[in-house]
Amino acid sequence: MAVGIISDIHGNIEALEVVVSKLHELGVDRIGCLGDIVGYGPNPNETVELVKQSCDFIVIGNHDAFVANCYPDFDFVGRSWGIVTETTKDLSKANKEFLKSLKPKIRTADIIFVHGNPAYPRPHCIRDYLLADMELRTEKRIIPGTDPIQARCMSRYGLAEVFECLTREKRKKVFVGHTHLGFASKRLPIIGEPDSEENLDKITVYMIKHNIPADKDFFELELDPDSKYIFNPGSVGQPRDLDNRASFMVIDRNKATWYRCAYDYEKTMKKLSVLKIPDRYKERISEGK
Repeated sequence: MAVGIISDIHGNIEALEVVVSKLHELGVDRIGCLGDIVGYGPNPNETVELVKQSCDFIVIGNHDAFVANCYPDFDFVGRSWGIVTETTKDLSKANKEFLKSLKPKIRTADIIFVHGNPAYPRPHCIRDYLLADMELRTEKRIIPGTDPIQARCMSRYGLAEVFECLTREKRKKVFVGHTHLGFASKRLPIIGEPDSEENLDKITVYMIKHNIPADKDFFELELDPDSKYIFNPGSVGQPRDLDNRASFMVIDRNKATWYRCAYDYEKTMKKLSVLKIPDRYKERISEGK
């Protein structure tokens, strides 16, 4: 069964329409969404409606939870509060109720779907980040890398802890969003202490930004049935890996494939131009950051 996974749409209907069309063209059997349907983009109602029509399962993101007032102490820092408020001011009551109804985690027999970090209980599993980079392959905990895109955020739990979360919950795969950076992390079967140097060396990271150059539009990864995996599909509506193309993935049996699709971001930017948000938030979708 081929399953399409999308995340972090952020009110960008132009990007979402192209991605949904591509998934139908690819003939996927189901589509799942990892949250952050709204926020930042100019079309919150349209994106919620299309997600409802297109997706078979959906988890809530931190932007969705904030807009739907799921947690009284759930808030944003800095300018994000005003930007999310401005871009979702016309969100209908019915769509707010729909967002409020979404679960923070969905589990199947061997998979966990969550927006942020599965090692946390709610609401932190929605808003805490799970970052990865090639230099961090043998680190016990994820630390800010040299990449300035990632240096802004830091998770308390690293990849090793999340793999242990999968072990505790008797699952083999987890799908996360939130960072707007596509990646896969693989851990080979381990013996002994999970955070030993030997076992940390069994963790491999594939950053999608390094595997889909501008002249390519997909990256395939063959999966080992005996290993555990963490997947991030990247962002549909606001990629942050210096590639402005919409990002998503498809998992099918023992293969995971990430795709990039160009869309009319200038149309989205034109809509953003009339909203009361800082210019850099209007321009970032053209720059992929």
